[in-house]
Amino acid sequence: MRIAAWRRDYNEHRPHSAIGNLTPAEFAASWRTRQQQLKQEKLISTPGPTN
Repeated sequence: MRIAAWRRDYNEHRPHSAIGNLTPAEFAASWRTRQQQLKQEKLISTPGPTN
């Protein structure tokens, strides 16, 4: 139980300097949001067929 609690804290709640002092959960949520934004931008800016 102690190891599982430590792992959960380390992987979900503890800020990491390598990812801008965000928690891994915050970083993952931010990354997913940005990927969705990029996908939408690509869909909007991709020209359709010109035939």
